[in-house]
Amino acid sequence: MRALAIACLLPALLPAQSGDWANPVKKVLQSGGVVYGGTVTAANLDTAAVMANAGFDFIWIEGEHGPITLETTRNIILATRGAKAVPFTRVPVNELWTAKRVLDIGSLGVIFPFTSTPELARQAVAACRYPPAGLRGAGPGLATLRWPAPGGYAPWADKNVMVIIIIEQKKAIEQIEEIAAV
Repeated sequence: MRALAIACLLPALLPAQSGDWANPVKKVLQSGGVVYGGTVTAANLDTAAVMANAGFDFIWIEGEHGPITLETTRNIILATRGAKAVPFTRVPVNELWTAKRVLDIGSLGVIFPFTSTPELARQAVAACRYPPAGLRGAGPGLATLRWPAPGGYAPWADKNVMVIIIIEQKKAIEQIEEIAAV
């Protein structure tokens, strides 16, 4: 019974975003500005919270290299909620399931490694968007608690979740214009 009570209180304990909230990193970049971020590579919530409140625009939770697990990523997102810095997570591979997991726990951006072709760029975008624009599925998770009313999260997320790709191979540089067009 206690677990049920905690589960029922959880949405009230986490501040929801209002309908007019927009990802501040995306807004700055769309206006031609520059954003600054710090990379969280240690599985330490205190370090992540300090970084999120140190003036950065985003924190990059490093999920490809190092000891940070999905559960630690979730805890970092919770520990930094309400801070200025927006949480982005680097996933280990460019696949749908890796993006869905970090998005469902509240990441507002997914960083995809080794995105060396336009096809992989399209795959990354599809993983972060709900149908009909993408393949992201709806699942229970902290992310939906950002929205104050049922049914409004998906369109809000499609506007605010950022897809970030990393160019790490020569063949990607040769196709950079096509990749960027995605």
